[in-house]
Amino acid sequence: MADLDYVEELLSRVERQGIPAPSPIEQRWTASSRSALSPALAPAGAPDTLFSWVGVIMYLPTEDEEQRRTITNRYEHTSCFGPTHC
Repeated sequence: MADLDYVEELLSRVERQGIPAPSPIEQRWTASSRSALSPALAPAGAPDTLFSWVGVIMYLPTEDEEQRRTITNRYEHTSCFGPTHC
C-alpha cells in the first residue's frame, strides 16, 4: 500500500514544515496506458500496473490583490514531493 503510505508521509511533511495546504489533498488512481507519451506508461511486462496521482487543490479565495500576492508568495519556497514535475 505504498500509495497510501505516500499520502500519509506527504501530510506529515505538510504539517511538520507548516506548508499551507488549506484545501483538500486529492488522490486518484488510473490504469496503465500503452501510449509512449503517457505518464502512466506501464513498465514492460506489467500491463496491469496502477498509477496514483496526488495533488493539492489550490484556491485563492480573496479578491484583494495584496492578500492574493501574500498568499502566492507563501508558496514561492515550497518544493514538490516525490517524482513530480513542478
